[in-house]
Amino acid sequence: VLTACFGLRVLWRHRVPGEGGVLLVANHQSYLDPMIAVAGLRRMVSFMARSTLFQNRFFGRLIRSVNAFPIDREGRDTRAIREAIRRLREGGALLIFPEGTRTRDGSVGVLRGGMDIVARRARVPVVPVAIDGAFRVWPRHGRGLKLARLWVSYGRPIQPERVDRMSRDELQDLVRQE
Repeated sequence: VLTACFGLRVLWRHRVPGEGGVLLVANHQSYLDPMIAVAGLRRMVSFMARSTLFQNRFFGRLIRSVNAFPIDREGRDTRAIREAIRRLREGGALLIFPEGTRTRDGSVGVLRGGMDIVARRARVPVVPVAIDGAFRVWPRHGRGLKLARLWVSYGRPIQPERVDRMSRDELQDLVRQE
């Protein structure tokens, strides 16, 4: 559907390991981002989603059915962090949006902490994911979808040994550059 309606293009999907734990770290432009970020992959991916999305019984059930689990963005949600690490250590792929919320203007916002903790404790590669076009298709305060081309590209994996040698700021800078 994303390809037919929005001309989705996927670049460098081969950079995402086909098996084993991997932390996918994406920018956040739109409600469509979870679908866009994994559309080009041939493996199951789990998602962290803000806890308020689970309050609606129907929608909560729907996003749980696609492997989403809640995180409380206010404060430190150690339960969600432990769940993320567990899924990664079991060989799963996990998508997170370290900006913590959708962009207001289409640009990449400040990356919050947490990504580095999960990556270090799970000892898995970090793959930066760049989404482009989703803000034009469905902006934060948009009323309905607009036609625009969508892109998703996967950066070079950052191996756990390299993550261990980096500070949080260095890792965030590298993810942003990729």
